Amino acid sequence: MKKILILAPILYNWDEVVEIQKSVKHIQGKYTIDYLDPVGLEYEVYGAYTSDIFFKLWQKKIAEIKDYYDIFMGFSFGGVILCQCLSIINNKKIILISTPTNPSSVLRYKLQSILDILKTKHIGKAIELHNNYVFAPFNNPVLNIEHKYNETNVNRLINGYSLLLQANLIPNLANANVKTSTINLIGNNSNLVGIADVFFNDNHQIYKIPHSSMRVLQNNPNYCFKIIEDYINDKKILL
Repeated sequence: MKKILILAPILYNWDEVVEIQKSVKHIQGKYTIDYLDPVGLEYEVYGAYTSDIFFKLWQKKIAEIKDYYDIFMGFSFGGVILCQCLSIINNKKIILISTPTNPSSVLRYKLQSILDILKTKHIGKAIELHNNYVFAPFNNPVLNIEHKYNETNVNRLINGYSLLLQANLIPNLANANVKTSTINLIGNNSNLVGIADVFFNDNHQIYKIPHSSMRVLQNNPNYCFKIIEDYINDKKILL
């Protein structure tokens, strides 16, 4: 059975990874799936790190475990981390979900607006704004998640958003010497990460997912998992 490593998006509390687990239920049982927290690796001190040091730590981590996995999947910031490890992950399948590989000024403004609120410690307001962006243009689902104020968790988000805004993926993605390929699934109706926020060339293919917000796997699972499984199994992707 092939093994998948999923790097989750930035989460206020790691327990929220259950929502990511639900989103990949279509392939559970077909693959062994593990999950990693993108801001869970020594995140307590990340605030003092530059993005260069942060991504070097992740490159070291991925180098240690890459041979154990056949497929790497990154959600948003998790995908950003994987893109910083392309030269390390050779001959592996890399699936990006709503990953901003080349953020536009509009996306940067929205992320910065969330970060600015987080720095005022108004966690409820920041998460509400984040969810409005992520779920739009569809209604926010009712999630059984309570966001009580917690200094450590707030710092997780502040550090994560700050590092996301600092990231520059173009040198890796455009490097002709790095042959590792990716696919990136982007919601056609997304109000946060959209087609204007991604880099693509022959090695990095973009798939626009119809009738989808940023939550492509939840909004159009059949369409998404056909792409994903065809990619994993080296089949021509016909839509």
